[in-house]
Amino acid sequence: MLEGSDYYVGTATDVLEALKTLRHSHFDMILCDLKMPNMDGMSFFRGLKGEYQGDNP
Repeated sequence: MLEGSDYYVGTATDVLEALKTLRHSHFDMILCDLKMPNMDGMSFFRGLKGEYQGDNP
Protein backbone atom coordinates (compact mmCIF):
# COMPACT_ATOMS: atom_id res chain seq x y z
CA MET A 1 0.00 0.00 0.00
CA LEU A 2 2.71 2.51 0.93
CA GLU A 3 4.97 1.42 -1.92
CA GLY A 4 2.23 2.36 -4.38
CA SER A 5 2.17 5.88 -2.91
CA ASP A 6 5.85 6.52 -3.74
CA TYR A 7 7.10 5.85 -0.20
CA TYR A 8 10.31 3.90 0.35
CA VAL A 9 9.44 0.79 2.35
CA GLY A 10 12.17 -1.17 4.10
CA THR A 11 11.57 -4.55 5.70
CA ALA A 12 13.39 -6.77 8.16
CA THR A 13 12.76 -10.38 9.10
CA ASP A 14 13.90 -9.99 12.70
CA VAL A 15 14.99 -7.43 15.30
CA LEU A 16 18.71 -7.82 14.62
CA GLU A 17 18.24 -7.16 10.91
CA ALA A 18 16.04 -4.14 11.70
CA LEU A 19 18.65 -2.65 14.03
CA LYS A 20 21.38 -3.16 11.42
CA THR A 21 19.23 -1.44 8.77
CA LEU A 22 18.46 1.47 11.10
CA ARG A 23 22.17 2.12 11.64
CA HIS A 24 22.62 2.75 7.91
CA SER A 25 19.30 4.28 6.82
CA HIS A 26 16.90 7.00 7.97
CA PHE A 27 13.19 6.27 8.36
CA ASP A 28 10.45 8.78 9.14
CA MET A 29 8.15 6.09 10.52
CA ILE A 30 8.62 2.57 11.87
CA LEU A 31 5.93 -0.11 12.14
CA CYS A 32 6.65 -3.36 13.95
CA ASP A 33 4.90 -6.32 15.53
CA LEU A 34 4.47 -6.36 19.29
CA LYS A 35 5.33 -10.07 19.46
CA MET A 36 8.60 -10.96 17.74
CA PRO A 37 11.37 -13.50 18.30
CA ASN A 38 14.28 -12.24 20.44
CA MET A 39 12.54 -9.03 21.59
CA ASP A 40 9.01 -7.66 21.90
CA GLY A 41 7.96 -4.54 19.99
CA MET A 42 7.80 -2.26 23.03
CA SER A 43 11.36 -3.16 24.07
CA PHE A 44 12.47 -2.53 20.49
CA PHE A 45 10.97 0.98 20.55
CA ARG A 46 12.37 1.74 24.01
CA GLY A 47 15.82 0.78 22.72
CA LEU A 48 15.39 3.01 19.68
CA LYS A 49 14.27 5.91 21.84
CA GLY A 50 17.40 5.59 23.97
CA GLU A 51 19.73 5.29 20.99
CA TYR A 52 18.18 7.99 18.79
CA GLN A 53 16.85 10.41 21.43
CA GLY A 54 18.29 13.53 19.79
CA ASP A 55 17.24 12.55 16.26
CA ASN A 56 13.47 12.67 16.83
CA PRO A 57 11.24 15.74 17.04
